[in-house]
Amino acid sequence: MVDSYEMKDGSKFDWNNPAHASLPYANREPRFYATVLYEGAVWKPRPADVQNVDPVGIIQVGKWERWDEESQSVKIHYGVDTRQSTVENWNGSYTGYYLRKGLDPTVDAQYFYATVPWRWMRYAEVLLNYAEACIELGGADLQPGLDALNLVRKRAGMPPRVTNDQAEARVFVRHERRIELAFEEHRFFDVRRWVIGPEVYKPIKVADVTYKMDPVTKITASVPTIVPKDFEVWSWNDKAYFFPILRGEMSKNSKLIQNPGY
Repeated sequence: MVDSYEMKDGSKFDWNNPAHASLPYANREPRFYATVLYEGAVWKPRPADVQNVDPVGIIQVGKWERWDEESQSVKIHYGVDTRQSTVENWNGSYTGYYLRKGLDPTVDAQYFYATVPWRWMRYAEVLLNYAEACIELGGADLQPGLDALNLVRKRAGMPPRVTNDQAEARVFVRHERRIELAFEEHRFFDVRRWVIGPEVYKPIKVADVTYKMDPVTKITASVPTIVPKDFEVWSWNDKAYFFPILRGEMSKNSKLIQNPGY
């Protein structure tokens, strides 16, 4: 998901690009910074009992290699937001990321009850629904679809999509829905509607963040080395395109046929 966010110029992020890999969180599109909390991201002041280890409020999901004079060896120090932290390690991220979208840093969520209702449909979704319909029709409807798509991208500060190819436009709108509507309960249903489960459900990666120590100078780097590593491998089963018909309903009517795979 994190890798899907584009660079701010509209190009794809690529771990095989040395410039991207060396600073993977630099020059990304605005929605990346509005959605993801990552190593080094400024968030909010820590609670009083944690301010002694992080007075500023910076996300720390990495580990530091530091030279220990007493033992004459390298010691590993873990960030406060890791699962090896001395502060709520049970609550730390497995992936090296946290969710930023939908959170207000000025509010203490632990003692706050939201009074603003959740918007189940917002204008960006209306535009993307229209864009997808036009692109699927193709022909003369292709450009109006791209125009609607580009309204969403313009609002997000991203360059427009341009193409005369329906297949490419379909890739564009599906990507845009994933990014613009991230964590708004759309992706689950989009994947099934498009019947693309095996293509998009891939092994889960984590960001391995390490501030490496120079073995000669014994100085720890101020810029981390970040490497994507495998975390969990999941498999797709085609029966997941549908929900099962409840057993109680099947028992009521012998003519009902259960969905495939259940």
